Amino acid sequence: MAETYPANVPDKVITGSYSYAPVNTVIRFPTGVGKPMTRTKYTGELYNYTWRIRMDSTEFQTLMAWYHNTLNKVLSFNFPEPPTGTLREFTFVSAPQINHVGVDQYIITFNVRSIVGYN
Repeated sequence: MAETYPANVPDKVITGSYSYAPVNTVIRFPTGVGKPMTRTKYTGELYNYTWRIRMDSTEFQTLMAWYHNTLNKVLSFNFPEPPTGTLREFTFVSAPQINHVGVDQYIITFNVRSIVGYN
């Protein structure tokens, strides 16, 4: 079961920072003669997402404590998918990227993955 995104951490994605792309999930292996055999790894579509969120130092510290202690860096979490707001389950592909942009302002980049339409 997916963890809940912290309530006291912003979930408003910075306009223009949201992007996503399908992941190549095809497995290819040689047959000895002729074309390689292929099959897919999943029954659903796997996508990588990137977005950025602005937060202050308290919100940033809460996010990082949640990432390290609650998610243990690997567990999935529920988050409203930008721009539709549909709640979707994500996992981090890499640790959140931190950009300190002011005295008490940070922009955090999320690199996450989700499977869409799996059974």
